[in-house]
Amino acid sequence: MISLKKTVDSEIDSLVGISKRAFYSDFNIGAPSEDVGPPGYYSPQWHHKMLQGADGFFSIYNNEKLAGAALVFCEKNRFNGVYNLGRIWIDPVYHRQGIGLTALELVIEQFPEAILWKLDTPAWNKRTRSFYLKAGFTISKEQGGFLFFEKEI
Repeated sequence: MISLKKTVDSEIDSLVGISKRAFYSDFNIGAPSEDVGPPGYYSPQWHHKMLQGADGFFSIYNNEKLAGAALVFCEKNRFNGVYNLGRIWIDPVYHRQGIGLTALELVIEQFPEAILWKLDTPAWNKRTRSFYLKAGFTISKEQGGFLFFEKEI
């Protein structure tokens, strides 16, 4: 069973380890190097900062075992219903098991006021492209080596 919990401080070190493994695994699917993760993916300090600054920081559990996390940010005007999936990461041992898709659905459910979700991912990353398309997102543009996705609710 996949579940979400609001991330707590004591989970940060474990989530950083999962983040490192998840983003290092991109090297196996075409990343130009092992160290191409998003800003702060390996930093406990960055994750602690996100715990305070994100509109949503959720720990993802698979059968009560910590499997990953997701970060959500509301766009500038909180009342316009536009949200950004800042990041979602799943431990590679759980890749291709549907955990990420289920977790993403649960994250979206946490924000019933959202009418539009946005995110970006590196254009070279075929795995995340496929994942977000499968989750119902569409590519809105490609720019500067990134794909930008949107999903209307």
